[in-house]
Amino acid sequence: MLNILKTTKIEPWRFLVAILVIIAGDWGVINAQGESFLSLFNFTFLLIAGLISLTILLGWPNLKALFKKMSKGNWKWVFFAIIAEVILTYAFAFVGDILNQSLADNGAVEGLGSLGDLLLSFPFLSLSLIGEELLISTLFILTFVIINKFFTDKQSVIIATLCSLTVFGLSHYGVYDGNLYQCIVVIGLAHIPTIYAWLKTETLWVPIAIHIIYDFLLLALVSVA
Repeated sequence: MLNILKTTKIEPWRFLVAILVIIAGDWGVINAQGESFLSLFNFTFLLIAGLISLTILLGWPNLKALFKKMSKGNWKWVFFAIIAEVILTYAFAFVGDILNQSLADNGAVEGLGSLGDLLLSFPFLSLSLIGEELLISTLFILTFVIINKFFTDKQSVIIATLCSLTVFGLSHYGVYDGNLYQCIVVIGLAHIPTIYAWLKTETLWVPIAIHIIYDFLLLALVSVA
């Protein structure tokens, strides 16, 4: 996958348009709430914005390459990342407690209702989570391509990972009452195993599967509690 990023020439206008599109998608998710007509489709905004941005940046053939079919061996990375994320999330939450960084509740999670309600909302939830992974991958690619001219591949991956996950975490700022520690560390950096699994398998279906399974299991536990 890194070879695609290193060999694809991206003009400055593509960077600008891709950034504007992804910002517009995130803005739509945040602001299209309540009873407005657009709120009916806000679960698709990041998905659409992510696909458009990635197509602009890499072109359709390279985008298809990023979505190559998963192999049976890829599933071990899915389960590895889920377990690793659970461990990291609890570890970061524990450290936050020591630092007096109490975690805010997610109102959307509390409003899901029963397990049956969760199952009914699963298709919409899945599309929303796919959009989040496309947001992360777009931010990662944007950062990597820019800084890889000045750093080694390994350094570029580390920086791109930290930058993309920080921005991803901050996109949850309103959801968690402006708790920066929770947004950046617990939500953002705890997602590092997922990016690692993506880089190892070189298919975006892996982080998508991780995100959907992880969140569904978490929400199911909340629903039956």
